[in-house]
Amino acid sequence: MRATTAVAIALPRRWHTLAHFSHGLARALQNLRVTVHLFDAEAPLSSFEGRRLLNTPVDALICFVGKGTPRIHAWSELLQIPVIYYCVDLAPYFGELFQDPRARVITIDRSDVRLVPQLYGFDRISYQPHAASDTPTPVERDRPYEIVFIGKCYDDETISSSWKERYSHPLVTMAHHCLDSLAAHPEAPLFELFCKACAESDLTLPLATYTQLLSEVECCFKARERVRLLQNLEVGHLHLFGPACGGAKGWNHYLANRPNTTFHPPLSIQETLQVMGQSKIVLNSSPAMREGLHERIVHGQIAGAVVATNSSCEVTRNFRPGQELITYESDDWGALNDAVERCLSQPALWKKIAFAGQMRAREEHTWDCRAKELLNFRECTPSRGGL
Repeated sequence: MRATTAVAIALPRRWHTLAHFSHGLARALQNLRVTVHLFDAEAPLSSFEGRRLLNTPVDALICFVGKGTPRIHAWSELLQIPVIYYCVDLAPYFGELFQDPRARVITIDRSDVRLVPQLYGFDRISYQPHAASDTPTPVERDRPYEIVFIGKCYDDETISSSWKERYSHPLVTMAHHCLDSLAAHPEAPLFELFCKACAESDLTLPLATYTQLLSEVECCFKARERVRLLQNLEVGHLHLFGPACGGAKGWNHYLANRPNTTFHPPLSIQETLQVMGQSKIVLNSSPAMREGLHERIVHGQIAGAVVATNSSCEVTRNFRPGQELITYESDDWGALNDAVERCLSQPALWKKIAFAGQMRAREEHTWDCRAKELLNFRECTPSRGGL
């Protein structure tokens, strides 16, 4: 099987974060002497861009996908070459990809590599944690923000109360049972617990209902844990950036009584990286990602901040808690407050953790690292060679 020499990467132009990831991977592949062609994921096949790509020799297509973003089945079929989908959400949200004989899937959660083959019979799946571009911000620079949290504000009560109007009673009961299981089993994957709850309730759901309810359960759980984190953080000046989603009233509603808090408008991906580079502590809450790393972790580290994140098996597999970042448990807020206060009051300790975290992220979690891994993710039956 010959080496990959050229790929085409689809740009989801309306999804700026995914476009940012696409450009990061493109630069990393180019550093490995792979020719990269960028094209509009939503361009018609008959467009000039489509005709140009049809006449360009490439070994594979690559596309970053999230919930609701474009797929490129038609491009893959037209060119008769493999397509590699980088799923930035849990793989079960992309069940239609598992029907595509040319699809190869890279997931951000290690548990998907175990569960997808069992439940879908699809084994062309690999795990890669989120990554960041290797453009470090100097640790020792002016950092006016003590603590930042950058993320969407969800309202779990608004989401779950709507279930009674849209779903049957057994389905609502099952969803609440799944939420309780997520809280009771902090290491168990969301997808696994959701499947188990469906089986125990003897429910068979249409794919659209299945993925929609799975997404809403995930949003509910994220909402609870994010609000709990921010309400229980009692030290430092907190800066909150992020839009209200799912009927939420906004961060200023849920944290109106927290002192030393400043509320800011939402940020673009470029603004996010700039703010992280001006921050001492970057908070992360990704409780549903049990065996993966959220991009906020590695982006914050490469930006030279100390990251404080919920603990998980994947976080401790990749980083040394207390030395390269701060981890917290959702039932021990006192320990989180103590760790954050020590960092803020001891500049030497903060600098030591920030430097160590940045070094680890640059060594193991950049797009340059992921590009090398990608070239080892080989296609079993290539039509035109390569991946």
